Amino acid sequence: MSKKSRRTPQHQPSKPPRLPSWPDGVVMFAIYFCYICAAFFGAMLAEFSPSYWKTANSVPLTEWGWAGWFVTFIMFLVSALACGYALLGEEFKRILQERD
Repeated sequence: MSKKSRRTPQHQPSKPPRLPSWPDGVVMFAIYFCYICAAFFGAMLAEFSPSYWKTANSVPLTEWGWAGWFVTFIMFLVSALACGYALLGEEFKRILQERD
């Protein structure tokens, strides 16, 4: 015996508000937060990049091992975060400028 299962309409979660509907204060906070994060990650890159490149250029690729590749991945991740936060801050700034 097989019972037919009834499909009940599932409750769909409410969608978060779109960015243009956020209050100006929240958008301004997001702009400052994004730029501060981008500056932090940029400062990290400026601090550690010279020693990274000095070591990377003096050690052949065949001798890097997992630690060298891990540091390379971390440096790439930090640079992607810096660029991502800067672009997100620019997007928030554009949204705020469109309101005026």
